[in-house]
Formats: sequence, C-alpha cells, structure tokens
Amino acid sequence: MVDEASPEMREAGWQHLEGLGEHYDGPNDKTLVFFSADEPQAWICDHEEWVPVEL
Repeated sequence: MVDEASPEMREAGWQHLEGLGEHYDGPNDKTLVFFSADEPQAWICDHEEWVPVEL
C-alpha cells in the first residue's frame, strides 16, 4: 500500500478523525496513513452464514 494522499485530502481526513475522537500530531503524523485500493470488492452477507446477498 502506498500513501499518495494530497495535502488537502490528508488535512480533511485528519480533521474528520479528530472529530471522531482520535488524536494525531497533525495531518502529517507518521501513524496516520491514507491509501487507495485498486479494484476493491465487497460483499453483503446474511448474518447467520457467509453467503453473499445478490444486489
């Protein structure tokens, strides 16, 4: 994973996380990482068994 967030995205993400109660040493804190995923996939499954629900 590569963190390629723009300065504006990093600032907005940091402010959002701070608003949720997390604490960082600013938008450039080394523990704060923003990343993208190529070709992501997600599934919605039944709570009782791992069977994807068709959308």
